[in-house]
Amino acid sequence: MPDPGLFGRLHRGGGRTRFCGREGPLSSDRRGYERDPGGGLMDEAVPSEPLPFAEILRSRVWLRLVLGQIYEFQSTIFQPVGGMDMIARAFVREIGSLIRYNAKVTAIKQDDKHVTVTYVDARTGGAPMTAAADWCLCTIPLSVLDQIDLDVGAPMMNAINAVPYGAAAKIGLQFKRRFWEQDERIYGGITYTDLPIWQIGYPNTNYGGPGKGVLLGAYVFDSPYAYEFTALPPEDRLKKAIE
Repeated sequence: MPDPGLFGRLHRGGGRTRFCGREGPLSSDRRGYERDPGGGLMDEAVPSEPLPFAEILRSRVWLRLVLGQIYEFQSTIFQPVGGMDMIARAFVREIGSLIRYNAKVTAIKQDDKHVTVTYVDARTGGAPMTAAADWCLCTIPLSVLDQIDLDVGAPMMNAINAVPYGAAAKIGLQFKRRFWEQDERIYGGITYTDLPIWQIGYPNTNYGGPGKGVLLGAYVFDSPYAYEFTALPPEDRLKKAIE
């Protein structure tokens, strides 16, 4: 049985259930304070009041408590210093001379000996060019691949056409100051909402830095909101997220 000093007590009677939590340092160390503890000449800490049990139920908080138990989230996860694109930049550093940019693939043909890829310059167009090799590692999304002249058998083509993709949208918002840290004392992590934006993600770097900051202002997927956002032009997505 959990310590009621931490989590409160459930009382049943008269057809009603109420949550009688305790206000104090034990519960506030978990829940947060009305005024945080400090030192020196700072004001004394003020514990926060427990939420009514009905409000906790309405929040559906249990839907988020299991996220840490999802298989790929269980281990320690690190973020590259400077952002996720630092991984791609590392490839450029090592094999940059082999990378061909702005190459729009128009056809992939293969026989018993090799694979030939036809492409054009996406910026200038011009005459088609080809590249041939023993193997082709293709990472083109299937919803794009099925629009390319592709030399595969019927079962493979049917499989490519049959794979559905879920709707998803991420929106980055830059602000003049890091108000979530300065005003709300939020450092990194995620806020889950019941709004169309669904999630707000906070930067895990440059804590307390002056000047501008960027939030993940919306992250929606596999929901009616996701279909709504992906149907909008990018500028309208930004307006809706700010709203």
